[in-house]
Amino acid sequence: MRVELNGGALLKITSLKKFRERVGNVTVGELEPAGYSLERLARDGVPNRHAALHGFISYSSMQNSLNMLFMTDFIFGAIDAVKRLSEKRADATAENLPRN
Repeated sequence: MRVELNGGALLKITSLKKFRERVGNVTVGELEPAGYSLERLARDGVPNRHAALHGFISYSSMQNSLNMLFMTDFIFGAIDAVKRLSEKRADATAENLPRN
């Protein structure tokens, strides 16, 4: 972004006002990469959190609700598994430390 929009000079990316001045009034449709469309995202079985948070897509069906519950359950299970594995590794490391 720094190279393409500001000639290589440092650009404060936290300044949205300056960024808006640089990109002008570009619409979402003009920014849309090839193959990317809100219609395709809406049909996708995996909800797009980013599009939903910005109000581009509404996931209001029963199937979408179930998908989110299943994904949330999976994520909680994955986090739990990672925590247990980390604790096992920490315990194994502690057992192998020399004792004074």
